[in-house]
Amino acid sequence: MKHSLYKKIYGGISSFIEKRLGLKKAMPIFDKVITIIFFVEYAFLCYSLFSKKTSAELLMGVLFPFLLTLLVVTVLRLAIPRPRPYTEEGAGITPLVKKKGDSPNSFPSRHVACAAVITCVFFPHFPLVAALLFFFTLLLAFVRFALGLHYISDLLAGGGIGFIIGLAFIIF
Repeated sequence: MKHSLYKKIYGGISSFIEKRLGLKKAMPIFDKVITIIFFVEYAFLCYSLFSKKTSAELLMGVLFPFLLTLLVVTVLRLAIPRPRPYTEEGAGITPLVKKKGDSPNSFPSRHVACAAVITCVFFPHFPLVAALLFFFTLLLAFVRFALGLHYISDLLAGGGIGFIIGLAFIIF
């Protein structure tokens, strides 16, 4: 029973995607492209701020939140070794893509946590870009779910961690 709601939601989305061969082929590409967009934008932010800010300001406002997010997600993944949905007994799903060479753990989503914290650190410097990145964060979460890589709670936890850490550094 634990997986019935997940299976129902995932089944509807994956069925929709399976019927559209172009979309099915595009989904893993979307996952990679959106991830690359975040890291290119993050590199751009670091580069653009490097000439304007001291290294301490850059570290505290841009680099440290990202590194802290990675640390928190890594610790949680070690403490709560939740398997990916397609590997968990009883989930009974066939994913659109299987991860190769990555962590078999899915909680919390590292991709979404990083996307969320990057979105937050952009906000004080480039708010319009941050708004666009917020949309891409939601899109990335949807794509990761639709591919069968995460439970919804993995994505919510990852996004929550990234946004909380990012907002904390903006506010304080």
